Amino acid sequence: MAGENNRRHPHLFLPRAEVELERKLGRSFGIPPKPFSEHGSRIHKQVDSVLQQFQSRASQRPSGIDSKLLLRVHLERTGAIPDDEWRKNGLTLVSEDRDGITVLLASDSELKNFRRRLREYQHGPSPDQKSAPHASLIDAIKEVWEYGPEDRKGRLIREITIEAEKEYALDLELWHSGDNNIVRGTLSQVEKFIEQKGGKVLDRYVGASVCLARVFVRGDVIDQLLQLEPVAKLDLPPKPALTVAEALQLTIEDFPPITKPSIESPRVCIIDSGIANGHPMLAPAVGESIPVPSSLGTAIDEHGHGTCVAGLALYNDISECITNRQFSPSLWVLSAKVTQIENTPFGPQMKFPDDRLIPTQMREAIEYFHREHGCRVFNISLGDERLIYEGGKPSIWAWTLDDIARKLDVIIVVSAGNSSPDLYDDKHKPEDVINEYPKYLLRKKNRIIEPATAAIPITVGSLAHSDAPRESGGRDDIALKAIARKNQPSPFTRSGFGIGEAIKPELCEYGGNLVFDYRLKRLWDKNPGVEVISLHHGHVTGRLFAWDRGTSFAAPKVAHCATQILSLFPRASANLIRAFLASSASIPEEAKSILESLGNDASYKICGYGRPDRSLAAYSFDHRVTLFAENELLADHFHVYEVLLPDIFRNTKGKRNISVTLAFDPPTRHTRKDYLGFTMKFYLIRGKNFEQVKSIFRKSKPSDEKIKGISGTRFECKLQPGHQIREKGTLQKGVFPIGNNPDEEYGDTYYLIVQCAKNWTDEEKQRYAVVVVMEHKGLEARAVETITLYQAIQERIEERERIRIRP
Repeated sequence: MAGENNRRHPHLFLPRAEVELERKLGRSFGIPPKPFSEHGSRIHKQVDSVLQQFQSRASQRPSGIDSKLLLRVHLERTGAIPDDEWRKNGLTLVSEDRDGITVLLASDSELKNFRRRLREYQHGPSPDQKSAPHASLIDAIKEVWEYGPEDRKGRLIREITIEAEKEYALDLELWHSGDNNIVRGTLSQVEKFIEQKGGKVLDRYVGASVCLARVFVRGDVIDQLLQLEPVAKLDLPPKPALTVAEALQLTIEDFPPITKPSIESPRVCIIDSGIANGHPMLAPAVGESIPVPSSLGTAIDEHGHGTCVAGLALYNDISECITNRQFSPSLWVLSAKVTQIENTPFGPQMKFPDDRLIPTQMREAIEYFHREHGCRVFNISLGDERLIYEGGKPSIWAWTLDDIARKLDVIIVVSAGNSSPDLYDDKHKPEDVINEYPKYLLRKKNRIIEPATAAIPITVGSLAHSDAPRESGGRDDIALKAIARKNQPSPFTRSGFGIGEAIKPELCEYGGNLVFDYRLKRLWDKNPGVEVISLHHGHVTGRLFAWDRGTSFAAPKVAHCATQILSLFPRASANLIRAFLASSASIPEEAKSILESLGNDASYKICGYGRPDRSLAAYSFDHRVTLFAENELLADHFHVYEVLLPDIFRNTKGKRNISVTLAFDPPTRHTRKDYLGFTMKFYLIRGKNFEQVKSIFRKSKPSDEKIKGISGTRFECKLQPGHQIREKGTLQKGVFPIGNNPDEEYGDTYYLIVQCAKNWTDEEKQRYAVVVVMEHKGLEARAVETITLYQAIQERIEERERIRIRP
């Protein structure tokens, strides 16, 4: 984009109006009234039935475990009842699903308060009242039943046949009442029960809203665990889905000596299968490599995946380094080995250790390298291909990454996962793997896998960087055809959306392609011509480089970019780095053109906001200007920023656009339907002055989908994608394209409104970062300008400051 006359400049600060405005709020449960006698009687009978079942098991419960009554309540609308309303009835909300199912923990095993209110509701309203007592609560309830053993089974354990004599490593989740001391006591009771049954508790974690244990038990104990009331969920642990890298022999003599990065260079941590010990391209830049847990023994990569990922995180484009015959590391690489090799009848496979919870591993690794090395960028190119996101809640693994990212203010990059375009069935011919591309990318079985659902980490999909397959001897073969063209989505990349229909993946990078052989009527497993080149873990045999494909190798390229940007903005929040990355991203035209026939949201489901550009993320240019701000916003308040349009931007013909990117890191709970503790959104308004904007947005409510007098009018800039698509996630971007010159009536100042609404959190403020980019293609095409767009915007900001401080 940048020619000789398009110089780079530091980004500018986005000016904000010196006010913090509160929105006027309203509150209503919004549930239509029910026939109180009939409805109350039915709910009362269901509650009595749950009580009888609970009391009938008293003699069967193991001694030493405090059991609490659990209710599963189906509501008319998920989240219709606030937490404090449940507490008035002696109930604590411990879980919410998006389908309206709420799980409640009873502090009173006889539900005296709740049943009394049911009776009062059944008697109907008093003469001076319009509705029955407690109608707002009971009208919202559709059905009540007990939380039982089948509800406690996780997705993976449902898919296997339990063998009584076989031993299983399992993830056990207990209900969390909100009091850590009580939960720890319950966990100790359950641990004692497991040990009495000959099992072991290998690891445990108690957080603000979650209690987990990694247990090892025989199959005949599993059913007994499923009967325990304190147990929320029991499941098999995730396992990593990795591919084996293929090597190509090259010699180190072909390259000059590789120097170490400077001591001040930024750091990126790879959480994976370890890294090769002494690889000549890696060793000079390796800061520290450890196994997590230490019981893994060595930190050396025995598989090859981690070394490939580390090479790309360090160098980004290794093919370019080879072409230039120059490897010059500008980063430090850190490594946490979290997997081990397991020999199976199908060959060696990767697995997580049995004696640790994955959340424990993630926390230990990230906290260690953040504390000891000041590392703020972490890459996790791991996922469980069995855990395809089907909607609803994220996994504990994903929630753990959200919790860590927020608490430590770090950038975590996660791969979207890989799938196979397996269309070989009675309905398809082998070559349909090409004919059906890219439609199959949007199938349910092709959605992202855990932990790519995490809301705050950046999830990365894959693009094809090459469509030129080669025979094993390096020759062209007309019978070999790449499925995707260059810059189109990789045929194996997974699609979104994510939690709450948020855009996932948010970004994409080059991760390789697949090749179909028309002669053999099958996909090729390997073809270096369309795969990503990186470093090989078996370098001691003389093989320095390896080729492979996958979103696993797209993610570290984004981690590399994030680390480089952080080196230029060392004090920036993780929110700001995420916003810079997304603000620089664009979906390649080749991807847009092939995806547009699949629907308006197909590009966002598969490519997110596109492929980031490190140069655009890090710098402004003469006619592409980036402005940014970091702030905190009180719940149910809003900030107003000024987007100043100089004459050169408004009056010069040519294509131009304004883009807005918002990033925030809310508290999260995997037990809540509203997974995010805060939600945020933004509007770009034109043709209104500040007082008008202030008045309009003070009258809006947090839940308003439309703003009266703004939404749907010419005063709201129609950003792409629209509110319905972009507002669901913690990283939001909208682009306002401008073709003709803006009408004079819209003025030379647009207003950016950033809003914050509270869901369930007790916190009062949400931190965020916002980035505005103003770009004018028409100015770029001109040879020389007397004044650049960057200068014009800078002068307007300086003039604004002079006026503001003038006495």
